This record gives sequence, structure tokens and C-alpha cells, in this order.
Amino acid sequence: MEEMYAADRYTIDQVGVRDETLMECAGQAVISALLPRLRTTDAITVLAGVGNNGGDGFVIARRLKNLGFKAQLWLIPPLEKVRGAALCALNCFQASGYHHHQYHAKLYSRIAQSDVIIDALLGIGMNGELRSPYDEVIRAVNESDAIVYSVDIPSGVSADGADVSLAVQADVTFTIQHPKLSAFLYPAASCYGKLEVVDIGIPPQASGCLINQRLLWTEQDYLAALPQRSADAHKGSNGRGLIAGGCPTMLGAPLISAAACLNSGIGLLSLAIPKASRPAAAGRILEATYLDCEEEDGYLTHLEVPSQTSVVAVGMGLSRDPRCAGILLDILSKNIPTVIDADGLFHLQGQFELLHRRTAVTVLTPHMGEMARLCGCSVDRVRRERFSISREFAVEHGVYLVLKGPYTIVTTPEGDQYVNTSGNAGLAKGGSGDALTGIIAAYLPNYSDPGKAIINAVYAHGKAADNLVRQGMRPESLTASDLVSALSFLAQPPDSEQVNSR
Repeated sequence: MEEMYAADRYTIDQVGVRDETLMECAGQAVISALLPRLRTTDAITVLAGVGNNGGDGFVIARRLKNLGFKAQLWLIPPLEKVRGAALCALNCFQASGYHHHQYHAKLYSRIAQSDVIIDALLGIGMNGELRSPYDEVIRAVNESDAIVYSVDIPSGVSADGADVSLAVQADVTFTIQHPKLSAFLYPAASCYGKLEVVDIGIPPQASGCLINQRLLWTEQDYLAALPQRSADAHKGSNGRGLIAGGCPTMLGAPLISAAACLNSGIGLLSLAIPKASRPAAAGRILEATYLDCEEEDGYLTHLEVPSQTSVVAVGMGLSRDPRCAGILLDILSKNIPTVIDADGLFHLQGQFELLHRRTAVTVLTPHMGEMARLCGCSVDRVRRERFSISREFAVEHGVYLVLKGPYTIVTTPEGDQYVNTSGNAGLAKGGSGDALTGIIAAYLPNYSDPGKAIINAVYAHGKAADNLVRQGMRPESLTASDLVSALSFLAQPPDSEQVNSR
């Protein structure tokens, strides 16, 4: 919330755009997004509060009436509470020859009869419990059969918080300029419906003035960041990867990572898995070579990383047996880009000084439970504070942190954050995270920017799942093996060249 206020203040104070102009631009941007969805016969009710959100509602109501729509503007708070730019917008509404309805009991019958409701009640400044009559109005909105469009944020939802007691259940939320954190934090995110960002003309410098960036990563970003593979590339130039993991009871995990890594473009791949598992692995992963390790009773204990290795991924199916901790120490002692997942994260606990000694890229890929263990806090706190906890940990320990879950967050060592927009509930299944680790390992040697490599890997992981569901697969049927196969059919970079095979 503070970031959005800062961007507004920069635009007003430094760029010279008046707040009344910003409000007019916000209203017009929402109108442009709304028009294709409206019918001239719709009974439209605009519900407005005070502040900028209510002011946006005044602009929207005026524009709708200018265009001939059957729109009514209802002001919920007393008129005298409307001030500043919002008051200017209300004056413009009235000067255009229109009148608004002040809150009274007839509002509820109007809501029940509406085809479309535009929620401009409470904006990003909302704090605490809802008071009367806002709570009654929101309940009436949720009980109606109308299509509900929220302006910037569903009323009742905090801009930065995950928890919500009562809020508008929007069908679509037109968020102003930048998504709010709560759009990616459940259960609050479920109130947004479909999220659409509308541009109101705040210049890039206004976002650039913030200490840290938070970017929503879309398919357009993914495609733009895909590297071109040169026509004269050879297997060695496309990365030499090493996957280390597996134990007597968890052989599948490193094999899923290996298959995902190969299908995502790694040039050469070696597997460090227990010797007894190699015959089974060789029948599944034909393209990999195998690296000898020290082991006890089938558990990996020590590993010599080959000097030509471009990237290492460790932890998948490794087990929490204390004898396996040596593998992680061996790998982190080498200044080679490393992805740490699953049991590797378990063995990292209490060994954070190993991270501080490194200059090579280090990527951690915890889910919320693993993140809670790393931070020594509750899972519920991680759920509520995903963005701040990710940033604090990544900056303190100098790592790239991939906090997995709905809207996976990638945080850089500098504190910048990418929010992934791909994926579906089919990814909530064992092996999915192992596949992601393999994709990240394949992408890292082939990108100049590690942050973009990692977020593109996360996006590809989710996009593969989306493609499978789009082709008719039920999300609950999706397996990690399905996901790995789908990676081969993801979109290519624009103007992709034919690649020689060497």
C-alpha cells in the first residue's frame, strides 16, 4: 500500500500531474475495460465511498451516464465526508446534470434488481473491521445475482494482507496501475475474481523511485526473455548440469528433475544417485551419465563435483538422514550455480554461513512449510507475509528465493520480486516441485540474467500445466511425468532459428 501511495505522490509532486487528473484517468481506464462487457439495457449500480476509490466511482458513473447507460450512483457515507479530489469528481458529476442517491433503505432493493454492480466503496486505505452500513451493503452485493466489478481492490480486502472476514466477492477486479499484494495472498486473492491491471498513465519513473521492484510476470514477459539458441550451438555450450539426490525409498524425485532438465534444454547432464538405483534410472533417463559418490546403506554422503559443471541441483529425494548433509557441504563449497530443493533445504538449516561465503548464484526453492522451517516461524505467518518474509531472507542471505505456491514469488538478492501468473491446481501434487528444480537448472546456464532465468523457469512450469488442462486433462489427474512431457511443446522465442544437433 505504501508503495502505491509513493508512486502517486511522485507523479503528483515530481511529474506535476494533479491528483484530480489521475482520478479522471483511473475512471476512464476502468470505463475502457468495462465497455466491452456492458449492454445498453443493463441496470448498473455504482457504489461509492469516500477517498480516491469513491472518487474513481464518481468518474465512472459520470462517464457511463454520458454514454447513455442506465447507471445510478449511490453514495454510502454522508456527503460532508467527501473531500479533496473525490469532491471535485462528485462536483463534476453534478455539474454534468446528474444527481446521486444518498444511502438509505431503498438501496437494497436497487442492488437486488441490478444487472451490474461497480464496487468503489473502499480502496487501499481500508483498515480494521467493516462498519455499518458498509458490512450490510457488501453482504447485499454478495447475495445479488449481479455481475460485480471492483475498482482497484474488492471492498473489505486489505491491500497488503492475506486474511479477510467480509469482502466483496468480485467477478472481475480492475486494479489501478499495479496489482496489490493481497491479490496474490490467499484467502484474500479469492475475492478478486479475474484480475485485470489498467494503466492510468503513472510514468515508469514513479515505480522506479521505489527501493525495490515487484513485477507481475506474464506470457509476454516470458516470451520476450526466452534466449535464442544459436545455430552453431553445441551440447557443451548449452550447460553441463548435475542432479544430486535420491535414496532407497525416493528414487523418483531426482529422475523427475533430470527429465525436466533435459526437456528444458540442458546440453549435458550427469546424475549423482545411489548405485543400486542406476539400473532402474538408466531405463528411464537414457541421455544422462552417472557420477560416483560415497554412500552408506544407499544414502549419499559425499560427492566430488566435476570442475566443468555449469549448474548443480541438489536435495530431491535425498532424505533427511544426517549422513546426507555432507553432500550439501561438498556442493556449496564449490563456487558453482546451485539450486537447493526439498531435503537439501532441510540440511541447510543452521548452515546459512555456507551461503554467505559464496559468490555464485544460489537458488532456494521452498514451499511454505519449508520456508517456515528455514525462518523458524509458523506456516501461517509465511502464508500471511509471503512477500516480506521472502524479501528479508533473500537479501539477508544473498540468494534467489523461489517461494512456491499459488502465484509463486521469485525474490532476488537485491530484494526485487517477480510474481508468476501461470499454473493451476494440478501442480499441487508430489513431484511437481522436483520438475521445477530441473527446469531452473536447465535455464540458469542459458540466460545472462539469473533472475529472469528463474522466473521464466517458474512460468514455463506453470504454463506446461495450463496447456495440459487446456487440452482436456483434469487438473487432479495431472502428474509430474505429464508435466515433464509437456515442457517439450512450450512456445519458442520469436524468430527462433533452426538449431543444429551436435
